[in-house]
Amino acid sequence: MIGAYQPRSRRSQMADRLEDWRRALVHALNTAVLRGAGAALFLASVAGFAALLSYSANDASLNNASSGEASNLLGGLGATAADLLLQTFGLAAVAALLPPCVWGARALLGRGITNAVWRAVAWPTGAVLMAAGFGLIPAPFTLPARSGGLIGEALVGILGHLRVHWIGIVIPLAALLVSLPLAFFATGLRFRHVVNAATRTPALVARTASWIRMPAFFTRHDKDEVVDDEEYEDTEEYDDDEEGDYGLGVKPEPVAARTGKASGRVRREENRKAAAKPKPPRQPAFNLASGEYQLPALGLLAEPVRLHDATSLSD
Repeated sequence: MIGAYQPRSRRSQMADRLEDWRRALVHALNTAVLRGAGAALFLASVAGFAALLSYSANDASLNNASSGEASNLLGGLGATAADLLLQTFGLAAVAALLPPCVWGARALLGRGITNAVWRAVAWPTGAVLMAAGFGLIPAPFTLPARSGGLIGEALVGILGHLRVHWIGIVIPLAALLVSLPLAFFATGLRFRHVVNAATRTPALVARTASWIRMPAFFTRHDKDEVVDDEEYEDTEEYDDDEEGDYGLGVKPEPVAARTGKASGRVRREENRKAAAKPKPPRQPAFNLASGEYQLPALGLLAEPVRLHDATSLSD
């Protein structure tokens, strides 16, 4: 009986493996499609922002006929797209591009969006209400329409025919106040996360700046810095008892051999005294000017090697 059920068990194991492979393949395809769509949506939104930032009223578009080369970062296509966005929404074009940009970034990172249907409804609603509210604000620079685009101009024009003038101010302001939370809700971001990111930005900038090391020639060293004893074991000293500067104010380089070694404390004291003394003047250069030849200064010569009785030559 056991041998009769063994082939069926192998078939079931093979079927389970095939099902696992199928599920893994479907999951990989769904992830690839989701991230690919997110990348396309994110890049399209970023291209829209680039077109808006480089907008120029002199570029050829649907509202302007020009034979010159477009100054927009995306060329003629970017100039036309920026003109359409600003003509329709005005400054509220930012609210029309920000939600798809955030959606694309989240999809690219493999993250989903909660309440996707409600956010999709809030996206155009918030952009239209914001454009209507911007209709009262004059354009800060040259735009195809006012700050609210054609939507803001249409609302202001309709309200301008009313006899009660204060309604023409209250309704656009109310539309602007309602559009702000709607546009933020459409992005899918959370206010707490935005506040945390804003508060952490200065600390992140300071930490990044601390990682950048200054070059060595910008750093200052303290004169009273404690120096190890081994650092001065093989250094040469100036002998104050030797002959002076040969009348030129320049002390020649000593080459006499040392006969003893001082302790670390004495070395540090001598180092402090040497730092307190004024530095000797710079070595004179050759006189290469045209005219009568002059002999080089004696300060250019080094002090001769002085052999003492106690000095012994090596093999």
